[in-house]
Amino acid sequence: MLKLESFESLKPNDVFDVVTRELFVEVGTEHDEYLRSLNCYEWYYAISKYYQPKSYFEIGVRLGYSMGTVITASDVIDHVLGWDNESYIKNSIERAKSTIEKYITCNRNNVNISIFNIDSQKESKLVIGNYDMIHIDGDHRSNSVYHDCVLVKDSCKVLVIDDYNNNTSEKTKNGIDRFMNEFSGVIKDNLYIPSIRGMMIIEF
Repeated sequence: MLKLESFESLKPNDVFDVVTRELFVEVGTEHDEYLRSLNCYEWYYAISKYYQPKSYFEIGVRLGYSMGTVITASDVIDHVLGWDNESYIKNSIERAKSTIEKYITCNRNNVNISIFNIDSQKESKLVIGNYDMIHIDGDHRSNSVYHDCVLVKDSCKVLVIDDYNNNTSEKTKNGIDRFMNEFSGVIKDNLYIPSIRGMMIIEF
């Protein structure tokens, strides 16, 4: 049974203590809210350290902060895939990949990273193989999050979904809860992580 204490024991006090500061290229901008909270990427590190994924897939890469943190924490990771439609930041895919390769995997030649410009909402079937861990942080609207969860549920052992407590009108929480209710038969366990926006971990 999943317990919060298992992750708390692996959570660093500050992500900068365990992940190079150079990954976070927006230090000093409004995105500092997440970094200053000491309650965001610290959890990504703990989750990856706990599960030690060998393969990892992420929907919604943006500038690669969570991806780089997950890679840093796993001692065995060697295959990383990301999808992003660059709706937030122009050329974010190129920037994320180059930053991660320059500062995170520069001494880990065994880690293969691919990031593609793909809108997950336009995909009806996932044909990318199976992953130890999948992270959803893309379109936060309720129906969109539900869609992404259904899309990946048969392709991973562990699913991590961010922004459970976001304050938009179409709450991410509603889409996650709907998914968990409808597919309770295939869910082995789940755990809420009290990060700055809340996360849900689902094990299949």
